[in-house]
Amino acid sequence: PPSSQLTYSHISGARPVGGGCRHRIAENTKKASALHASHSSSFGSRLASSTRGNPISRLLNKSPNRRNKPSKRDGVPNTRSSLNKASALRNIVEDGLDLEIDEIEAELRMKKAISIRLTKIKDAQDDVREKSREPPPMKVKDAASIIAGTAIGGGFLALPSVTSPIGYGPTALGLVASWGFLLLSAFAFIEAAGLVSDARSRKEKSPTYKQEEDTEGGLAISSIIREAFGKRWGIVSGLAFIAQMIAVMTIQVVKGAAITSQLTGMPYAMGCIIPSVIAASFVFLARPEVVESANTSLTGMMIGGFALLCVAAATVGNAGAASATCFARADWASLLPTSKATWSIPVLMKLLAWGEAMPLLTERIVETTSKSSSRGKSDNNEEETTINGVADDTIAIRAEAQKDAKTATALGAFVPLSLCLLWAAISTALVDPASPDPITFLLSTAPAISVPVGLLSVGAIGTTLLASFLAMSHFASDVICTFVGFCDLKWMNVARLLTVALPCVLALAGPGLYLPLLAFSGAYPTTLLYGLAPPLAALVLRHRAKKEGVDKSQLTPSMVPGGKPTILLLITTALAIVGSCTGQALMSVLKA
Repeated sequence: PPSSQLTYSHISGARPVGGGCRHRIAENTKKASALHASHSSSFGSRLASSTRGNPISRLLNKSPNRRNKPSKRDGVPNTRSSLNKASALRNIVEDGLDLEIDEIEAELRMKKAISIRLTKIKDAQDDVREKSREPPPMKVKDAASIIAGTAIGGGFLALPSVTSPIGYGPTALGLVASWGFLLLSAFAFIEAAGLVSDARSRKEKSPTYKQEEDTEGGLAISSIIREAFGKRWGIVSGLAFIAQMIAVMTIQVVKGAAITSQLTGMPYAMGCIIPSVIAASFVFLARPEVVESANTSLTGMMIGGFALLCVAAATVGNAGAASATCFARADWASLLPTSKATWSIPVLMKLLAWGEAMPLLTERIVETTSKSSSRGKSDNNEEETTINGVADDTIAIRAEAQKDAKTATALGAFVPLSLCLLWAAISTALVDPASPDPITFLLSTAPAISVPVGLLSVGAIGTTLLASFLAMSHFASDVICTFVGFCDLKWMNVARLLTVALPCVLALAGPGLYLPLLAFSGAYPTTLLYGLAPPLAALVLRHRAKKEGVDKSQLTPSMVPGGKPTILLLITTALAIVGSCTGQALMSVLKA
């Protein structure tokens, strides 16, 4: 039988099954062989005493028919008796080994069960730790606040420079049109980000996927452009971001220098350098919590100054006459690109732009909700995902989260639109159309107007400069350290120096650089990154998925009202803005 074969293999010297019984099997086998050679008459008694404490002795003790009887022919060789004793000995050894093997198998099963249980406990603990570290999805009201805070900044001060020459009516129309274009493009960004997540999910479920090849990163606009158009265009988007940051910082330095020069009599060039150096030193040398507290205070100063300005505009002077003056001027032709002045549409787009906040909003609302859903589904051992996409329930949950992101974007974007419409009405009513700089004009009026305008200006410029210095210095440090191959304090200081020096040098060109830089930032970086790239990426990624044979139900649904026709309209509008600004700039250069 199989048990006999297994036993014979052990007796013949084969390796035993388990280290725990190796010594006992060898001892039992040696003692059994000695007993067989001795032909002892007291076989049962001597076997029991020699194997005390092992399975064979237990078997002998349990057998009622085995007696310690002396042999009839003690000490005399007997062939038949020897054969019977050898057969009995073999049966006893086999029974003992079978019992030992059963005990080893039971011990192994117990160890395996304990190991499985410990693994489950460890996985549960790791999952609890992961869930405790991962924040919950962002609420709609919090996301709306981020959108509103991103849009309201130092560029807010430029609105009177646009409103005063062309009147309130054209300004309001331009604001609403720019707001609608940016809002639909933000919806396209949510759609494009969802399609990028779908593509990455399909790639991860592909049989040829390798973990070390995954280098996409998050859902920043550069990552979406790289996923849709390739790495080269991702580099171009990085350059556009650099240009935008430099333009934004230079704009704040120019306006801050103009205000400092008027209030203190300091030369314009010194006004470009000294306030920038003071602000940069504070940002780079102070503790992070101190900088954050200062930024919060400046934000409160900006909001408080605007509220006081609204109250002053309603109480000082004749509000009815001011309202009539507000709607009296209307230069509708200024909404079209001409070579005689800076086009107002790119400036208005820059004032309302909130595209920098869309990656954070999408990741915190959509992706966090999607990951929580996927983890919960895997914990409950529900249906598996497929190679061509995620499960239908995950797609549905992500679609609901994307609707929340759309709601938050619309609510948050309505705040800067309302403030800009109100600020345009106040500045149109209070500012002399012939004034070259509306902000300096308002600062020279009665304290009821000049003080709120001063608070608003310092708060808006300060918050933008602090955030821009931090963001640009980190970006410059990464670029320089990547180029050099290592990072140390020396190269970090070089990056910070460049971050402060470059805007100051550009601002020395004069206060007239303010509006052209705003127009440049709105026409190129803002329009290309947050107006053209999202709808174009959504169109390309959806077409690519359709070409790969991905089922429609496994893709992110359309987030842009009107679908593909609206996306094509957004692409055409963005290209028209970029082309018109380029043509206007070329005409100005040729005339000069």
